[in-house]
Amino acid sequence: MGRKGYTAEQREQRRQADQQLRDQAEELLADADRLAELEAQFDPAKVSEKVANYSESNKALLFIQGMAMGLNVTDVETFRGWHARGRQVRKGSVGLRISVPISTRKDEQGDEGSCVVPPTDDKAERGETGEKTEKKRPMFRTISVFDVAQTDLLEKRELSAPPAGSEVTA
Repeated sequence: MGRKGYTAEQREQRRQADQQLRDQAEELLADADRLAELEAQFDPAKVSEKVANYSESNKALLFIQGMAMGLNVTDVETFRGWHARGRQVRKGSVGLRISVPISTRKDEQGDEGSCVVPPTDDKAERGETGEKTEKKRPMFRTISVFDVAQTDLLEKRELSAPPAGSEVTA
C-alpha cells in the first residue's frame, strides 16, 4: 500500500494554506506583545529541548496552530517519530505544520548556487583574482508534526504462547 496520490488542486490548496500560516507567523513575529507571549510559552523550562531549539518562525507556526486547536505545545514529533518513541498518534488528530530544510536549490541562472567571490585585500596584494565558490541556499518543506497531547502510549502486546499440544520436536 503506497502513499495517497494528491490531485494538483489538493496540492495547491495545501500550498496556499501553508503560505497563509507562514504569513500569520511573520505577523506574530513583528508584533512585540505577541512575541513576548510566544517566548513565554516556549520557555525552555516548559517545553522539550527539541521544541526549545526550533527557529522562531517554527515556534510561531506551532504557537498559532496550537492556539487554534486548543493545545499548549510542549513536545512535537512526526507520526513515525512518535511510534519510534513508543507512542501512537490518536486517530483523527490533525498535525501541526512546520518548515524543515531538505536540500539545496539552484539559483536563478540554473547554477547550483555558484558565485564569484571578489578577492580580499590579502589576495589583491598578492595579485590573486576572485575564485569560484559554491553558495547553496537551503530548500524547505512543510511537514506535519504532532504534540504529545495528541498521542497515547503504545500497548505492548504479549507474545502469544503456542497452542497446547503443538510442541515442535527436532
